[in-house]
Order: sequence, then structure tokens, then C-alpha cells
Amino acid sequence: MADSRCYCNYRFNYGRRIPDAKRFPFYDGPFAPGVFPSQTTVTDGLAKTAFVSERMSGSFGSQDSPDPSRDLKMMSHDAPSHGLTEEQQIASCLENPPYEWHTSLGKTWIYRTMDDTNYNHNGRPNDPRPSCGGTNYGLQPPRSYHPNLVHVLFGDGHVEPVAATIDIAVWRSLGTYNRGD
Repeated sequence: MADSRCYCNYRFNYGRRIPDAKRFPFYDGPFAPGVFPSQTTVTDGLAKTAFVSERMSGSFGSQDSPDPSRDLKMMSHDAPSHGLTEEQQIASCLENPPYEWHTSLGKTWIYRTMDDTNYNHNGRPNDPRPSCGGTNYGLQPPRSYHPNLVHVLFGDGHVEPVAATIDIAVWRSLGTYNRGD
């Protein structure tokens, strides 16, 4: 029997970091800081923009026994990060030992971070790699207990299951609100 304490949350789409962004917002999702999603700001189309998705909460377990499918591997201080793209930072985070594991993801919705409230489109739904990075960057995809899919609420109000096998370019374009994709 499954754990009755599902620890499943619904998170808001923060989007991916915009490379070389010179001005605010620095992320391309409809719930990035400074973005107020509406019919006029979501120029990619409400029906084609992911707003909310499932994302399992952390295991709330020990640092010594993290659950890589639910917990966040924090980037090691020794791992190279300065001047790297987000993809390079993710690769570095995955390759290096963790600084620590955050096991209390989703504990508080009041904080506007990926630890608690948001997710991003850097990895496919239910990505087999562990969530890895920092508080507001890195690989922090939606995750669910559904085999091979997550449910996504789009800007027009419809909910759709999205397969873990979705093309990564399509998945990333569903995560933006005004990039013309």
C-alpha cells in the first residue's frame, strides 16, 4: 500500500533562465518574478502555456538517505558554476557530489522559490535525473506518482496529461509565455 501522506504539491511554472538577460525578468515562465500572467502578457497563447504542474514534495527524510526522485541535490561549492550556462550548471551539479540535499521541498507555499512553490522546464516531466541546482535554478522539473506523465494546468484553464517522452524542445516551449514559440 502506498504512503497515505502523498506529499504531492502543485507548483507554478517559473520558466527557464533567459540566457544573457540584461533586464528583469530573468526567467521566461508565466510565474517568474515580475511577470503577471494575463491574456495580454501571455503572447504565446494561453492554451499553449503551462501554468501549474504536479511536483512531488520532498521526502522530509534524513540528509543521509535522500530520495533522488523527490529531494533537491544542492550544487557543491566546489563545482564550477561561474560563467556557465544553466545547462552547464546542471551537468556540473549532476556530476559533482552534493553540497547538501534539501528534503523538505514543498513544505511552505508562502516562499516564492522552487524549493516550495515553483518548478521549471529544464527537464522533461518525471525526469529520471535527480532535481539538482539551487533555490531558483537548475533541473527542477515536475514530478508525479503517475507512471510516465504529469498533469499540467494550462493558462486557458484546461488540464492535460503530459507524457515523460514529450520532445524536450516542445516541453520547453510550453513553459514560456512570450518567446514566440
